[in-house]
Amino acid sequence: MLSPREKAMSAHPKLTCDWAGPFRVIEASAEIRAKSDKGHLEYTCGDGCLNDVKLGELAGIQFPGAFSQKPMGSLWNAWRAASIFIRMDLDMASKIKFWKDGAVCLDEEALQIVLRVAYSKGLDWTEFICMTDGIRKHEKIASYGFEKTYDSALKKLKKELEEDEKKKRQIKQGPTAFAAPASAALLEKDGPKRGITTRVVTSFKQLREILTEWTTHAIWIIVWRKDKNFKEEEICEIVKACGQHLAEGGQVVTAWPPVIEKNVENRKSMVEIWSMLDETIKRQGSSIVRQAQR
Repeated sequence: MLSPREKAMSAHPKLTCDWAGPFRVIEASAEIRAKSDKGHLEYTCGDGCLNDVKLGELAGIQFPGAFSQKPMGSLWNAWRAASIFIRMDLDMASKIKFWKDGAVCLDEEALQIVLRVAYSKGLDWTEFICMTDGIRKHEKIASYGFEKTYDSALKKLKKELEEDEKKKRQIKQGPTAFAAPASAALLEKDGPKRGITTRVVTSFKQLREILTEWTTHAIWIIVWRKDKNFKEEEICEIVKACGQHLAEGGQVVTAWPPVIEKNVENRKSMVEIWSMLDETIKRQGSSIVRQAQR
């Protein structure tokens, strides 16, 4: 199954779905039909990964007294408990009564918290969460269906984990590099000024070559080129270079060339590839994407 972004790539006359190379993401939604399937909310880890986890480890949810020391059990049981005790419209006595009476009031935020604990405690759950983009099907538990809630909680958790990872990256220090359009030729001629190095770039091929030279620069400012004769491998190398730069703590700022009357038609033919580049780079890290007004 191709992601929507890959479908857009394949629709472009110059691209195929193989363009994304190592950055291709298969959006696989899980179909969970039995307790033995990873991701099932009653799944049991082979190594007993959750046996020692207590309800009190569910961050942001207050469990009173000995309730906090109660084993979490399966994710289903933990979710049911978390959904009751996360509520702000009930006093503690009512929460305990609902729990003892077996009440079920499934809460999306509570499931996200439960999944995060499972992610940090169990290898099987870490693998499942990292490799699954959504939930298409999950067998009912006690006659309750909750695919949409599970799907949303999983996606929100994955986004939260990505943001946490970005924050952990050490920010790269160094000068700024500017891959500029031809109109900035005088800036290039003047040489580095106030920590900014300017290079006029007229093609994606030239941009690919320049990026390999900018390993010591902390910030890359790239104005995309109106180059209809690009090759797929050039685009792949640019994406790869930006991904590596972001992984090392650098920043990438992208911009589209400004609109002027004489370049309107040529610009229209490049909008799809520029959008695709922006989106792909943005997915790889905390890049800053700026687009000139269309």
